[in-house]
Amino acid sequence: MNRETKRMVKKREGAADRLKRPTPQQVAAKRRRTKPRDFVKEVRGELARVAWPSRQEVLTYTLVVVVSVTFFMMLIWGLDIAFTKLVVKLISGA
Repeated sequence: MNRETKRMVKKREGAADRLKRPTPQQVAAKRRRTKPRDFVKEVRGELARVAWPSRQEVLTYTLVVVVSVTFFMMLIWGLDIAFTKLVVKLISGA
């Protein structure tokens, strides 16, 4: 067996080892519980990296949502009235 073949065999064996599922003991060893103090530190660190919107952006987005909701509410309300009248007309005319 030449060097290249040996390397390929070794690589396959390594890949097969990585595909094996870990034992419950290995999983428990990896999953250590985070202390509350560490958790709070990590959360504060993540929140420091968040790109917060400006006040003007929040007001603009809020206005867009309110206008959109109002438009669709009126559209659905109008369709509801139209279908109600249509159903009443079909029932009373039959």
